[in-house]
Parts: sequence; C-alpha cells; structure tokens
Amino acid sequence: MKTLKIDADIVALIISGISLAMSFFVFLRDCWHERFRVKATVVKWFASHVSNYPFFIWMVIQNDSKLPCSIIKMEIEFERHGHPIRAVGHGNKELVSTVHNNDQTREIYSLDYPLIIDGYQSVGGYFHFRSDIAHFNFEDQTVILKIVTNRGTKKQKIELKYGDNIMRAMQYRLGEINVTHDSTGKPIIFTTDEL
Repeated sequence: MKTLKIDADIVALIISGISLAMSFFVFLRDCWHERFRVKATVVKWFASHVSNYPFFIWMVIQNDSKLPCSIIKMEIEFERHGHPIRAVGHGNKELVSTVHNNDQTREIYSLDYPLIIDGYQSVGGYFHFRSDIAHFNFEDQTVILKIVTNRGTKKQKIELKYGDNIMRAMQYRLGEINVTHDSTGKPIIFTTDEL
C-alpha cells in the first residue's frame, strides 16, 4: 500500500488559496448588496389650479440596498418644444389638502426631507414639486425623476399620466372634461383614488 505524502508548504498554499477565494467572494457579495439602488413608482398625482402652488406626486420609493439612504431633494426634468422644463422639490412639508368628515378636519401634508429609508425598505407619500411652468405642462409626459440622496443621485423615467391626475379624474367624473384618449391615442383610465 502506497501512502501519499503531502508537503506542509503545499497544504498551506492550498488553504491560503481557498481563504483568498472565499474572501474575494464575500467582498463581491457585500458590494452587490450594498450598492446604491433606489426605485420610484408613481401611484397618482395631484395639481391645483392655483398659480405658483406646488403639484404633488404620490410615489413609493424603494431602497433596494442593504444600507440606508436619505432623500435630500428631488427634481423632474423633460424637454417640451425644444425647451427644458424643470420642477424641484426640497421637502419642507406642504399642505396638500384639507379633508372635512363630519365634525373632523384632517390636513394632508407632503413628506419632509431629509427622508431616511432603511435598507430593503420603502416609503410612500406625496412628494411636492415647484416649477415656473404651470403643472398642466407636465401632464401626459414621460419625465426624468432625479432622486438626490446622501449616497448618490438616481435618475429614472416616470410617467405622469393624464388619468392618474386626481384633479382630472374628479373633473371627468363631474362632467367638466370629456377627454378620453391620451396624446398617443390610447384610452385614458382615470384613477378612482381620492386624496
């Protein structure tokens, strides 16, 4: 019977190689889980006819990273007829609406910044934006949403659909408007959500 004699230096080299490979794997896995990833989903939005009043977008912002992040500012950008249009949101709670039910009054406010989102968590609510351009210019547009956080800036395309504007849905139900198709010719499905 033959015995296999392995040199101690070779064993040490093999163990060191395995340790190095495992360390590299753990490093890559941690980088993957800790990378900066946020995603926004638009639920509905609301714009008043009052001039110089902000418009509000109800969004859910998901932090798909293991590390928390803080939203510091949000911007919307798009181009219309060759001109850049921009709206900025700095937080600082804005009154969205006042709801009267029976003898109770409830005020709804937009979210305040900095807004901390823990790892693998999400937050939803109204985010407000101000622009020098009237809110109806944003309707039926695909815009670039820029989410500025303490970990970086994320740009994402979102749609501000005509039918998701709560004001337009209320006008449609009251018979004040009769728009049934968007600018691409698709039928508009008006939201049934209230504020």
